[in-house]
Amino acid sequence: MGFRLHSMQTPRRAAARAAFTLLELLIVLSLLVVLSFFAWPMMESQITAAKLPESAARIRETLYMTRSAAMLEHRRHRVRFAPNEQQPTVEIEIDPLYQPGVWTLVTYPWTKEPMLLDDAEVHEIQPGRPVYLKPVSETEDADSKAAKEETQRDASLEFQVTQGEQIGSVSIASGNDEAELDEKRPPIVFETDGSSDWATIIISEVRPDEALEEETPQLWVVLDGRTGLANVREQVTQEQLADPEFYIQKEKLELPETTSPDDLSLTISTDEQGQLIDPAAAAGLIGDQQGLGGQSLPGPGQPGFVDPNAMPQDQLAGQLPPEGDSALPAEQPSEQQLLDDLEKELAESDLSEEEKEEIRKNFQSNSPAK
Repeated sequence: MGFRLHSMQTPRRAAARAAFTLLELLIVLSLLVVLSFFAWPMMESQITAAKLPESAARIRETLYMTRSAAMLEHRRHRVRFAPNEQQPTVEIEIDPLYQPGVWTLVTYPWTKEPMLLDDAEVHEIQPGRPVYLKPVSETEDADSKAAKEETQRDASLEFQVTQGEQIGSVSIASGNDEAELDEKRPPIVFETDGSSDWATIIISEVRPDEALEEETPQLWVVLDGRTGLANVREQVTQEQLADPEFYIQKEKLELPETTSPDDLSLTISTDEQGQLIDPAAAAGLIGDQQGLGGQSLPGPGQPGFVDPNAMPQDQLAGQLPPEGDSALPAEQPSEQQLLDDLEKELAESDLSEEEKEEIRKNFQSNSPAK
């Protein structure tokens, strides 16, 4: 009997694999290109619109960090713009006694990042406190304001200063300062206490050697010389400068009129032990000012009013009630009235004559006259 082995083979099914055809890939890529074509202008406008605010914020942060470094190192620091250079440099005056005006480039980590993005430029730095931040009087006419504005503008355009002039040692410091200074963008110096000079940094996409129109987008970084702190604001237009309400009024900054110190007086009253007392409370002038008999005591400015502060101390103490009493003492009945009341009560009682006589003897022995 023979056996025959058959080789049994299980069929294997090939796993199906999902895949894209070349036509489908081309359709998807074409849609992405079309969407990018329509979306890119909007993205570009947003990037351009954020360029100036970001650059202004970075310049403000640079000023803050330079101020902090000057206070931390106890050395003057400055932010300087070289001619035809976009990015500023931060420098330190290492030895102001023996080498005044000699500035050295610092390499702090925060100075390595670019402060201005792409085409953003510091077009101009106007020194001095802005005219719109100076308090003016409401009675000042428009011509005076215009003349003051024109004077400040001429001063800013003609401003040419060296570092030595800023620190007050022109002969030595200006001679030692060998750095290139931009006439239109003078350096900003921070003292060791954090203060600086007033300045307005104008940021736009216009180079310093080109004219800047009022309609051109720009942002201003205003540096407060009193504190050395800066803030970013929109540009100030000529229309705003012509508006009297745009300026700070001196009248609103004046203190209100107060009573003269000569008209003020203070009276302090004490008792026999030297303790402070309130004359108004002691005289019963607190609350509803009700006196005896339900009559209201006269108040200040009324006829018959007596000021306790103006009364002598001995006279005031004689008018005060005894300690612990909340009202004036009532009139005490006489001895005869008390005796008459006793006899009346005894006549109405059921006591014997011996008991009544004993009560009379006790009353006479306890009488205040005895």
